[in-house]
Amino acid sequence: MTIKGKCRLCEQEGELLESHIIPAFVIDHQKRTSATGFLRSSKIINRRAQDGTKLHMLCQSCEAMFNQWET
Repeated sequence: MTIKGKCRLCEQEGELLESHIIPAFVIDHQKRTSATGFLRSSKIINRRAQDGTKLHMLCQSCEAMFNQWET
């Protein structure tokens, strides 16, 4: 599914990618240090969450800049 809009960083119009609200390395740390080894969502508390929240916020070039720091 392609989402078009304005990038929240460079403010250019184009295709927006799903971006982590909280960086992936922080989510990984939360999983490793949790009592159960899993994440839970506050929306459906009894269901395990695979990943952190993502929104369509950044274009590909801006997402690539952040990806350098995440990896």
